[in-house]
Order: sequence, then structure tokens, then C-alpha cells
Amino acid sequence: NLSTFDAGDIDVVDSWSGRSTKSKAEMETLLVGGIGFPINDNISWGINLKFIHRSFIQEFTYTWNVIDFGLLYRRYRNFALGISCRNFPLGYDYRDKVPLVWDIGCSWEIPKKIIPGFTISANTSTGYDKDFRVGLGVEYLSKYGLSIRSGGRYYYFGNSFDFGFGIGLVIENMKLDYTYQIIPNLTDQHYITL
Repeated sequence: NLSTFDAGDIDVVDSWSGRSTKSKAEMETLLVGGIGFPINDNISWGINLKFIHRSFIQEFTYTWNVIDFGLLYRRYRNFALGISCRNFPLGYDYRDKVPLVWDIGCSWEIPKKIIPGFTISANTSTGYDKDFRVGLGVEYLSKYGLSIRSGGRYYYFGNSFDFGFGIGLVIENMKLDYTYQIIPNLTDQHYITL
């Protein structure tokens, strides 16, 4: 997976000359490779290796190599419980930190006799920044491979809420995904995954 983020341009004013120039506020490139394996019929584990390169105002650049770990427990085909640790450092520029985050979440596929194709999910996470986040989402998967989903996340200490929705299409062994996310005080985010 390769993703990029561009926060746009800002005006930077030179304190000596008073001259204003345009500069990139923040840019980030993220490269992720992952693998997962079953331990038994109910438990799987996975690992991601991530390379992150970030620049602020085109002058300050940071590079991190981090790793994610995760465990997934499935029960009765329609219930899953997962736990993960994200952004464990493998070595990074110590002038700044990538937030170490712990997640726990679950999902329940509503039985087909009640509402076919619907899954409800919930998760919570916290990191070294001590912000506590709670999320809730729902997804509908049609028998034709088209999925529609929506969800939101509440940040307890920041007292803020973000919201997103997306669509996906599965064709044989390939999945195309689009997600639109609204984050307060930031530019809206668009994600496309193949």
C-alpha cells in the first residue's frame, strides 16, 4: 500500500525582509507491506512494516520505520474480536515521535435471516498522546460484491468527532475501495485502495 498526504500551501513570511513565499504546509508519504497467517481455526496474527516520510514547511523532514502487530479472534463465523499495536518504532528520527497506538475492536455480522449483508463494528484506541478514541461503523455487502459503509470516531480529550463513508467493489480476487473522511480543522481526506 502506498499513500500520500498533502496539506496544501501556506504563506511563510521572512522575519528579516518581510517577504512572503508559498510553501507546502505538510506532506507525508507512507509505504506499507504486510502479511498474516492463521494460528488455528479461530485465531490469526498479522504484521505490517511501514516506512513514513514527512516534511513540514519544506524545511523539517522526518523519516520513521515502524511495525504493527495484530491478533484476530473469530467465533461462529459472524463475530470477530481484534487487538493491535500500531507504530512500534524500529528506528526513527528521535526529534519527533510517531504515536504508538493500541486498538481493540469487534464486529458482528447480522444473521442473514434478520438483515442480510449488514455488519456492525466498534472499536476503541489510545496512544502515547493519551487521547481516547471510540468508533462505530456499519457496512452493507451486496451479493454482487458491492459494499457501502459509513462510520464515525469520537476523540474524548479533544472533544471532536470525525465521520466518513465509502464504497467498495470486489471482482474475483481484487478489491477496489474508495473512502471519503471529514476531519474537523483539516482538509477532507480521500482514500483509494486497490
